Amino acid sequence: MKNSILFLFLILVIYSCKTEVESKTIPLEKEQAHFDWSAANVYFLLTDRFKNGDASNDTIINRNKETGKLRGFKGGDFAGIIEKIDDDYFTDLGG
Repeated sequence: MKNSILFLFLILVIYSCKTEVESKTIPLEKEQAHFDWSAANVYFLLTDRFKNGDASNDTIINRNKETGKLRGFKGGDFAGIIEKIDDDYFTDLGG
């Protein structure tokens, strides 16, 4: 009798420890295609050479001498870049 009660208790303990594992799959919202960099346009921007959006900051460095042809200061700044962003200049590139 003791052995059968012990056996039933052991089975009850084992059964209560068993957990059901549900296989849930999380649906992907949208399968993203691999981006092909071989067809991509990548642009590099030199701030000084791009667009002078604020001429008031052009005189912060004293420039009295003539510079070389490719070494001159052009005055481009972040204000000029922001103007071009607002004008959708970068959106229209490559299209």
